[in-house]
Amino acid sequence: GRDCYNQKINGLLYQRTSLPMTQKELSDKSGVNIRQIQKYESGEYNCENMTLKNALALADVLNCEVKSFV
Repeated sequence: GRDCYNQKINGLLYQRTSLPMTQKELSDKSGVNIRQIQKYESGEYNCENMTLKNALALADVLNCEVKSFV
């Protein structure tokens, strides 16, 4: 989807905000550094290149499959 500014929303951002959950909460619960989450959501880092450990930790907290944000 797209946000109110018509910018593409990546899968990680969509999954997190649909709960709703802050980046800090996601970081605390998953053990993934908040700065990495910010970079994935902003598009600075490509979600397809995240480590398997981070992908599994995020998917577990977000209660979704890894492929929904990778």
